[in-house]
Amino acid sequence: MLYKIIETEESRLELIELVHFYENIQEDLGDRILSEYFEVLTKLSKTPYHYYNITFTYRRILFKKFQCGVFYKIKNDTVEIVSVKDMRINPEKFPK
Repeated sequence: MLYKIIETEESRLELIELVHFYENIQEDLGDRILSEYFEVLTKLSKTPYHYYNITFTYRRILFKKFQCGVFYKIKNDTVEIVSVKDMRINPEKFPK
């Protein structure tokens, strides 16, 4: 069974901000982070329960090559992406 992926508006804005941040460091990094993000979405559509359970509600999957994470919650057959964060930021800003 494949889970349906939905993204919140906030998570999309965070992803855009992250892409711009990495693009300013090096020209092709924005494309590379987007590529890795789509790989994460593919994994989540197949095995969302496999990744780290932060709280009763939220889970997190980390990127392979970047210090970023996707925070999500599972509702029935849907995975809702709630946040895309650079993991080097203050943990107080992570979803609770």
